[in-house]
Amino acid sequence: MFTQIRSLVTLSQRARFAAGVRYNNTDGTDSTVWNVSGFYDLTDRLFIQGMVAMSFLLPSAENLYRILCPTGVNCTHGNTNLAPEQSLAVNLSLGGQITFVQRMLEWQLNGWDRTVDNLITTAPTPVAQLGAFPAGFTRTFINIPDKIGANVAVKFTGEKTANVTGFGPLAYANNYVVDAGVYVYLDQARAHRVTLRLENLLDETYATAVNSAVLAGTANQHFLWQRLAPPRTVQLNYSYYL
Repeated sequence: MFTQIRSLVTLSQRARFAAGVRYNNTDGTDSTVWNVSGFYDLTDRLFIQGMVAMSFLLPSAENLYRILCPTGVNCTHGNTNLAPEQSLAVNLSLGGQITFVQRMLEWQLNGWDRTVDNLITTAPTPVAQLGAFPAGFTRTFINIPDKIGANVAVKFTGEKTANVTGFGPLAYANNYVVDAGVYVYLDQARAHRVTLRLENLLDETYATAVNSAVLAGTANQHFLWQRLAPPRTVQLNYSYYL
């Protein structure tokens, strides 16, 4: 059972809000997850947006009962003692526009955090459980603290108007941009981290500015130009924490 609500422009010209809640009941295990997001124009050139969301994941049949041993060694055995995985994610952004060298620049600062309880993954079979599995089963599913995280950011830019010489008022922007990323810690000490980030995930083509310029060799013949945002971009980063 779930429900979702969102605000309309009639509620506020500057603010937009959305919220959702879902209730699950499966084989005697119930959970309630929710999310709240908002966007607010502090001024015509400054905005803040954020999202708080909770998620819940039951162990799959594979996690609980899988028995995979094609070679007789390094086999994986399910674990019926797994607990449900729960997480809470927070994303916050502050952004806006600034004028730099007679150019309009857009900027945005993003911050996010994700906490996972009982993360479900595989690991070597604990010594205390070796006798419970047949020989050769050296790996099993376990719950561990947060080692993997992900984030998704959706940025909406409303319609803008620029008074362009030779063309008059022109509208541009009015678009959504989706960024997504995932990271993983490579060791238990969480010193080595690899992050994969996709900017402009949907590969949207949109202008961040429009203007005109005079054609070379003419007195007043103008042509229109647009500054396009970057296309879909993939970044792979490695970080080491001392």
